[in-house]
Amino acid sequence: MITGVADPVENLVSHLEGVRKSGNGYSAKCPAHEDRHASLTLSTGNDGRALVKCQAGCATRDIVAAIGLTMADLFPPREARPTNGKVYTNGSGRVVAYYEYRDAEGEVVARKTRYEPKAFRQSRPDGNGGWIHNLDGVTPPLYRLPELLNSAEDRPDEWVFLCEGEKDVDRLIE
Repeated sequence: MITGVADPVENLVSHLEGVRKSGNGYSAKCPAHEDRHASLTLSTGNDGRALVKCQAGCATRDIVAAIGLTMADLFPPREARPTNGKVYTNGSGRVVAYYEYRDAEGEVVARKTRYEPKAFRQSRPDGNGGWIHNLDGVTPPLYRLPELLNSAEDRPDEWVFLCEGEKDVDRLIE
């Protein structure tokens, strides 16, 4: 499950060397061949997928395999894929993060999806691998509750920080 950045291009960029911002995308050294100059370009397509092009002619499949990913990693999560001509299914924008809320046993009981421009949608598991887009009957626990409980057992004298939102919690942990 993706819990950080849900953007396929950002995922690819995190695996590449010599990355530079270039227009609306990036350039980087191609991992599929010995690349002295940044011959790889990456950008985001209208449907949210990663567009990958090696100017030296390497196949996309070879590029993706060279960094340990699959072709499926070039596409956004199913929830963010377009339907009926819309760019993204909820109309709010591009999915940029998922924040999973887990109970004390570590089971996911709720999820918040963050979109850009800034918008959120809350969901709960449907029991079949999908999501119901409401929290009816669910009281979300503290964000990252299992980590908090584990640290309380391991280091009872440690400080606990309260943050404004999930993004702040994740940054603090990093």
